[in-house]
Amino acid sequence: MESRDEEWKQRWKSEHLKVVSSFYNTAGGRMIIGKADDGTVIGVQNHSKLLKEIPDTISNVLGISADVSLEMIDGRPCIIVDVPKGERIIDHDGDTIHAAEAQPTWSEKMS
Repeated sequence: MESRDEEWKQRWKSEHLKVVSSFYNTAGGRMIIGKADDGTVIGVQNHSKLLKEIPDTISNVLGISADVSLEMIDGRPCIIVDVPKGERIIDHDGDTIHAAEAQPTWSEKMS
């Protein structure tokens, strides 16, 4: 089941950078490419190309890094994109990324 920290996508599209930035801005998360919204594993056809394209796109467009790997799920190749919790806030609105320093937490303000 999809959750706040896991998204399933049938195929990679650049519009999924919004999901990546959302994960980065919160607690981090995982995107599984090759899995339908209903949980059906369909796999990906061009995984060798995607293993290079996805991290390059994330780095070039968002200016962050994510771990991108191949995992066999139900015997089908899927791409796993693990996005860490970020140290700054990024906003991806399609063409532009806006970055700002993360606001200190309450406990940091009190120290």
